[in-house]
Amino acid sequence: MSFGPNLADAYRHVGQKAGNIIQGYAKGRKQVKKHKTSEFELVINAKTAGQFGLTIPEAWGKRAEVV
Repeated sequence: MSFGPNLADAYRHVGQKAGNIIQGYAKGRKQVKKHKTSEFELVINAKTAGQFGLTIPEAWGKRAEVV
């Protein structure tokens, strides 16, 4: 099980920042604006949980991406 930022969203923001820097967005500035990830995800590996004899609560299964 893991909980963290949505990696696709984070990579998209990295691409946007890189594009801005390449286009000269940061000229005359010392820093580029920071961005905090607003999308987080919970991923549960049901197969591994089953091998350990763990049961996943139904509420977690509805909120998580179960793989």
